[in-house]
Amino acid sequence: GTHGDYHVSSDERLKENIATIPNALTKVAALRGVNFTWKAKEKTGLQMGMIAQEVESVIPEVVHTQDTEEGIKAIEYPFLVGLLVEAIKELEEKVTAIGG
Repeated sequence: GTHGDYHVSSDERLKENIATIPNALTKVAALRGVNFTWKAKEKTGLQMGMIAQEVESVIPEVVHTQDTEEGIKAIEYPFLVGLLVEAIKELEEKVTAIGG
């Protein structure tokens, strides 16, 4: 569920089977950030993001495919935040372990 254009429901009372994301750092390391320009001429300028097909191979739960003939894929970028948080925590543990 969403609340307007920028908020996604996240209330604990709406969730079940809650578990910390495992191997978050490995998943983040497998992702690739890219710069690109859109083929559509009305969308101009250099952009930043990821390629849905590449993300889908690592974390399919954040990629959706439209039910159209083209089957255009989209990334739910807000849902990557939890993964990034856990990856940073895993990295911090590694740094601490080597005396950082």
